[in-house]
Amino acid sequence: MKRHKQFFEEDIQAYIQPESTGPLKYEGEEFKWVFLAIPKNGLCTFSEFFSRHGWIKRPLWQLLEKDPVRYGQPNERGDQIFKRMEKTECFKFFSTIRNPHSRHTKGIVEQFNRLSADFPWRDTFSEKELPPYVTHGPFIGDWIVKELERNPLLLNFVLVSSEDQHSIPITSLLPPTLNPYSVTWIPVDYEIPTEELINLFFLKNNIHLRIKKDERVHVSDPDTKRAQQYIEDKKKDNESYWRHYTPRILGDDMYLYNHVISQHEDQKGFLEMCIRDLGLRE
Repeated sequence: MKRHKQFFEEDIQAYIQPESTGPLKYEGEEFKWVFLAIPKNGLCTFSEFFSRHGWIKRPLWQLLEKDPVRYGQPNERGDQIFKRMEKTECFKFFSTIRNPHSRHTKGIVEQFNRLSADFPWRDTFSEKELPPYVTHGPFIGDWIVKELERNPLLLNFVLVSSEDQHSIPITSLLPPTLNPYSVTWIPVDYEIPTEELINLFFLKNNIHLRIKKDERVHVSDPDTKRAQQYIEDKKKDNESYWRHYTPRILGDDMYLYNHVISQHEDQKGFLEMCIRDLGLRE
């Protein structure tokens, strides 16, 4: 349990609904909504948004851990007190989700971005190697592509690995006590804009918030997208990625994502009608 606490405390932060955003009692049931901030699923945008609106940040495992309640008294020998475990608060969770293939690609580039701070990667470029379109570069995306081009073993390794919370599957990041299918998932790559879907969720659940597209932060720039596209192209013909990594590592995430998209497809007409008629379309 200690290992789980440390792991989840670092990687998944929860933002708890404060009383100021709306009533905490729905249809006779009292609970608080909790947003799960998951890396590479718009984490920076939504963490900043919910923090700005007073939602309370806590590690996810703290919300799922039950509190010990003593129900026995020690005997004359001083035996250990028996305890039962109870939850003192009730929560419902919602979060954002992205196609696992795309999230993994973004996670790979994020790993390189973090590594780039440890050494002078610009010095690895000679004058002849400078990209022709660069006037102030090279940029980090150019370095990523260069490193993967000259080292096929490294390319194959990163395509079939998950090194940190940015590429580890969501179903592996979540604590085992939280069923991922009990979470309300909002896709960030569906044809209906994420903000419109979240604002509809807010309205449906009487949460007095509204987010706009111009509140997005840390959006991938063209340089980063070049590196992401390079990795996506290399994945297409990589047998190990499709025959081994996808079913064995990304399998649970793929089932979850396809389940979410299937639900949205079934309700697409209804969702679009609600967004239009309720004035949620930007």
